[in-house]
Amino acid sequence: ERAWLAGVCALIGWFYGWTARPEGVSWNFGQRQTDYYNLLVDGFLDGHLYMKVEVPAVLLTLADPYNPATRPPGIALHDASMYQGRYYIYFGAAPVVTLLLPFRVLTGGVALPLPAAVLVFTYAGFLVSAGILLGMRRRYFPEAGPGMVMIWVVALGTASMGPLLVLRGSIWELPLSSGYFYVMVALGCVWRAVHAERRALGWMAGAGLSLGLAVASRPTYLFASGLLVVPVLWQGWRVRAEGRARWRKVAKWALAGAVPLGAVGLAMAWYNLARFGSPTEFGVAYQFSGIFEAETQHFRWSYLPLNLRMYWTQAAEWTRYFPFFHHGETPAIPSGHLGFDDLYGVAINVPLVWLALLAPLAVWRRDGARGPFVATLGAALMITLGTATPLAFFYAAMARYGADFM
Repeated sequence: ERAWLAGVCALIGWFYGWTARPEGVSWNFGQRQTDYYNLLVDGFLDGHLYMKVEVPAVLLTLADPYNPATRPPGIALHDASMYQGRYYIYFGAAPVVTLLLPFRVLTGGVALPLPAAVLVFTYAGFLVSAGILLGMRRRYFPEAGPGMVMIWVVALGTASMGPLLVLRGSIWELPLSSGYFYVMVALGCVWRAVHAERRALGWMAGAGLSLGLAVASRPTYLFASGLLVVPVLWQGWRVRAEGRARWRKVAKWALAGAVPLGAVGLAMAWYNLARFGSPTEFGVAYQFSGIFEAETQHFRWSYLPLNLRMYWTQAAEWTRYFPFFHHGETPAIPSGHLGFDDLYGVAINVPLVWLALLAPLAVWRRDGARGPFVATLGAALMITLGTATPLAFFYAAMARYGADFM
């Protein structure tokens, strides 16, 4: 069975690699990489926090370079942020600090191509999620046969939106894949913490650190902090008869998760302060895009109906032409919303997600201690709710964002 499962995981890895590198496309491995993230690595190695690329002189002479109405087209790096004559990225720095920069140092200066970095994070996130699944099977579902388990693993690898991330593998997908990987590690640490007879606090600290790195990849993962709250509440329920000692144990669990998360948050605040003069500024106010980002309201209640439809209920319609399905009726786009890309609702087009409603039944049928299982499922629910909620109010709906909650 282990050999079969290893083969299935290897097949998923091959599928990701085949998807990430179509025929005739070269990553120019071993050559200089000029994507934003590798330019930031160049900057870090030179001892500063901005990308190693020059800002055009004409851009610096404009009265308001951030307003696309007064900025000549094509002279600014799209989706880069400029502050005091330097280019930065508003994307999180965790992928740089934990993968791209160490890879560059350990290989003696070889830059990791951005699509390869997306592939590494996405496949590693899948492997971690498969490990959690197999742990659940071993402890709570020993009657599940090898064939059923392999179907589960294939579903994890294909319905997670991972293939969509590796398909393009650009600057937008790297923080998504990094956030996905680290939030899966955080969930795995919660799983180990609630089942550990020893070192439970160490696993909670690992969950807090991993969640912090997910936030440092995509700040919206901060809304998924409930995944740390659930095991703390479970610990309080488990030791509810121990009086004052109960609160000490609960406080230890809470601090074990909160301290590493807070440490990463302080590092992010310093990073923002050193770049933009404010601990809460990620660079969006200084971002170059097709709209005036500094005067744009990125979250609105009026965006909710469209985003809910596109992410959850927008059905695909069949067509005789490749890829044989397309959008049906195009919904009205509210004022201020940027629209959507090739996006289809997961509740309609990925019916596997409906099986999540049967999770309470799975808990009810388990014999013996069910608390750790409930805590793990609750933590996973907090990830879904925490990442899907801000997307529901965001000013754009993108298929790649589905990796956050799927």
